[in-house]
Amino acid sequence: MMNDGNKNHGSYEISYAINGIRYFINKDEKTASVYECINSNIDIYIPRSIKYESIEYPVTSILPNAFYQMKSIKIQFAPDSQIQSIYTEAFCFSSIESISFPSSLIKLQPNWYNSSIKKISISPNNPYYSLYENTFILKKSSLEKENFDVLIFVTNKSIEKAVIPSYIEIIESCAFELCYNLRKIEISDDSKLRIINEDAFSFSNIDSLYIPASLVELKKGWCNKIEKLTHIKISSNNQRYIYLNETYILEKSDQNSDIYDTIVFARRDIQTAVIPSFIKIIGQYAFNSCKSLTK
Repeated sequence: MMNDGNKNHGSYEISYAINGIRYFINKDEKTASVYECINSNIDIYIPRSIKYESIEYPVTSILPNAFYQMKSIKIQFAPDSQIQSIYTEAFCFSSIESISFPSSLIKLQPNWYNSSIKKISISPNNPYYSLYENTFILKKSSLEKENFDVLIFVTNKSIEKAVIPSYIEIIESCAFELCYNLRKIEISDDSKLRIINEDAFSFSNIDSLYIPASLVELKKGWCNKIEKLTHIKISSNNQRYIYLNETYILEKSDQNSDIYDTIVFARRDIQTAVIPSFIKIIGQYAFNSCKSLTK
């Protein structure tokens, strides 16, 4: 055991190391967060709480870069774990052999992990998260929902085709990030998909996408860093988007208008862009990664 007892982060945050893990203790909130792993053990055990100066502090979060560039680690949480949040890039550039999320987890931030995981499980008692066919981590947007309606993470980054369950309403930021082998996103006609968030498919190689009638929002940056997307099909019943001349996805800046005046996406193999006279807005990332575009 090691106690460095350094007050590095204000009057309430104390850096404290024990059993190879450094924690930040927040004396105001009476909680602890995993800040850094300081040993090379592949078996990582995160306890329910740690004791500092005779006071017990529940471990409630894992902070960014806490397990930066660690190889072949196995993450185990205490059976009565109090972990609630895992932050963006908590396991940045690491490789995880196995991890099991406890029932207490309520927030996985986008891009909490950016590689594949060999084995993952989620407590069946977790009300927020579920594992779908060992492929997707799903979340409920609210506990009142019957289904886990948000797709937040792909556990297998070598996936080639993704079949989205019809009850999914949101594809979260970075869900398919770094899926280099991914070519096709399969979405059914009866899909309830409403929103695709920013960077949802970044650094993937999807070349085709179907937009169902239910889709109402392509967030700014949804198509960021997608170089191969050239085949788009939009349901004729979609009231928000159209695909013009098999070249541009258009939307209305004014939903009360009949004019689709905003370009939100151009197929990525376009060489010359002819902008229709009725276009008022070229959206962010509309021509991102159009490497053949010269005019």
